[in-house]
Amino acid sequence: MSPTIDATTKHRVKDAFVANAQARLESLLASAAAESEAADLDQDSAYSIDDIAQSDSAGDLTGLLERSAAAQRASIDNLRALDVSPTDRVGPGAIVEVDGQRYLVGVSSAAVDVEGASYDGLSLDAPLYAAIAGRRAGDAVDFRGRRITIDHLG
Repeated sequence: MSPTIDATTKHRVKDAFVANAQARLESLLASAAAESEAADLDQDSAYSIDDIAQSDSAGDLTGLLERSAAAQRASIDNLRALDVSPTDRVGPGAIVEVDGQRYLVGVSSAAVDVEGASYDGLSLDAPLYAAIAGRRAGDAVDFRGRRITIDHLG
């Protein structure tokens, strides 16, 4: 990785995180639809207590999946709004490399691969972010009993 990360790469990384989040949302919506269908009982038929209990459970799960989908939509909106403009300090939208690990700051998500490199999300609530917020490339900080260095920043 070069000492700076170009804007095109930053946008590709952001787009990869958005695509992953969108795929997770589609999966949640499909699961919610399937559970909702399973929860529907024909009102003109007779059912055992077990059938009714399973229907209630499926309905409860549908509600949980729908709430998860709403949270995922909010996450996608936040990702889309994330400003990935070039920067010289660690903050939301920055791509930072620390001890060989690459992160997109301001994202709470699993890793994505872009152009042969892996990027993890780094939440603003993460202890690592608290340690490096506002720092510049080349800065070293103590984190969990060891010295870490910000190798690259963009």
